[in-house]
Amino acid sequence: MKKRILTFIFPLFALAVSANGPVVTNVTANQQNDLVVITYNLSHPNSLPCEISVEVSTDGGVSYAILPAALSGDIGTIAAPAAGADHQIDWQFGLDGIGSGDNYRVKVIADDLQGQIPENFVLVPGGTIHPTTGIYTAGLTVSDFYMDKYELTNAAWNAVMGSGGGDNYPHASVSWFGAIEYCNRRSTMEDLPPCYSYLNYGTNPDDWPAGWNTSDDNSLNVSCDWNATGYRLPSEAEWEYAARGGLQTHGYTYSGSNDLSLVGWCWSNSGNFPHPVGQLAPNELGTYDMSGNLWECCWDIYSDSYRVIRGGYFSSVSSYCTVWVRNAVYPTVSDVSLGFRICRVYP
Repeated sequence: MKKRILTFIFPLFALAVSANGPVVTNVTANQQNDLVVITYNLSHPNSLPCEISVEVSTDGGVSYAILPAALSGDIGTIAAPAAGADHQIDWQFGLDGIGSGDNYRVKVIADDLQGQIPENFVLVPGGTIHPTTGIYTAGLTVSDFYMDKYELTNAAWNAVMGSGGGDNYPHASVSWFGAIEYCNRRSTMEDLPPCYSYLNYGTNPDDWPAGWNTSDDNSLNVSCDWNATGYRLPSEAEWEYAARGGLQTHGYTYSGSNDLSLVGWCWSNSGNFPHPVGQLAPNELGTYDMSGNLWECCWDIYSDSYRVIRGGYFSSVSSYCTVWVRNAVYPTVSDVSLGFRICRVYP
């Protein structure tokens, strides 16, 4: 039987489908009898799972019409790629009906399993950090989640709930109850499972009894499905973890800097009013205004019926804008100082 020879044109190709996700380098392909051995390096900036696939060209890279199936080795899901790690795929090309040729190219594709990050959100890779101040000095651990880069804007509020102020300003004068309702209504609009339920009335605020949001004690009747993929408020732990920069933390006093004027609108630089989101520098994760501008509602109970708020606001002195200071508000209270930021679970 005549030996089939496949000649590969170098350089071969790598493709990272997710711009901020996995990176493939150093792709090689060499025939060993009836086997083509493909090697590559794979890394991910956040060491998250990714999906590896292969495409083959027989015309020097003009088209990649072959999607080989007779593959084994480091193909499919790679759990936690490490920088510089060598990977190998064995391709039994004969089983895919491939004949001889002298202008083959191979493309190794890495697709981030996190999928497309929602618009204006960042992925917050989970882990454990060890703050030296605040309530989490014994260690702060969270799982992966998505967080909005910005405090919820009037534009985002208006798209779901109705009228408001200038589009790029953070939406203020909203209560904790209002934030809960917004999250469920937006989730439903985007065909995502809502996170919040009220007693046994389900997740649709239209089905909740009249007065559900008029008594502070009623907040205790709201439950959260932490596995639902809809929108929700961050837990207090998630909020502080993200404000500190997560695993990229530099231990700053404020979210993104030790100089509050660079990252937060407060008493000394705001003119005593809020500012459009994202005008100052972001923190290590790429989130904005987690110090100053508006207090941000969290899910957690502070005490009794109070709910936790974090971050300070445009008239706060600097000590209230640190990443560790806690404050509280009744869930029925709406105030010009109060807003929120939304999250989603990592799928």
